[in-house]
Amino acid sequence: MTITIQQQPDGIHIQLTGWDLIWSVRGRVDIPATAITGVYVGRVGSLKLDLGWRTAGTYMPGLISAGRYAVRGRKGLRQFWCVHRGQDVLVIETSDPSLWRVVLEVDDPQRIVDSLAHGSAAG
Repeated sequence: MTITIQQQPDGIHIQLTGWDLIWSVRGRVDIPATAITGVYVGRVGSLKLDLGWRTAGTYMPGLISAGRYAVRGRKGLRQFWCVHRGQDVLVIETSDPSLWRVVLEVDDPQRIVDSLAHGSAAG
């Protein structure tokens, strides 16, 4: 799993490579700084309660959730996931309904949350 996260003045840029790019059917996710409403470490179990229909990507129960999904019970909202078997994940929430939530499995999600809070590049 290779996900690179960079914080720039204009926002957060997420680059997916290798199988993650193939599973998620997307190589890059850009989130404008003005749209970011929250960044935190979340638990997959509670976040999956909002996982609706897959609009693009891959889903294999217990193995992988990658790609774009609708948000259950919230018409018009979309989220992007790239999670294999992790339990603690990085969550970025936005005010943009087409990318309301981004959920990523990374090596140390708390370190990345702290990095983003201090305005430094995370990866």
